[in-house]
Amino acid sequence: MITFKNELPMDHEVSLTPWADRWTKEIQEENANLDLGVGWDSCNETAWLELEWHFEDYNLEMVRI
Repeated sequence: MITFKNELPMDHEVSLTPWADRWTKEIQEENANLDLGVGWDSCNETAWLELEWHFEDYNLEMVRI
């Protein structure tokens, strides 16, 4: 369950997962020709971190429960 700090306890994971999945695919495609790890797990973790950074720009803190 993903919520935002100081917000109502609403699970945002369902709506954020497709966004993270698209970013995961983009990260894999961008790094396919480089000598970097492009496995789903590592790229998906990067995508979720980018989502967190994006929300921090708007003073929203993601909380995983």
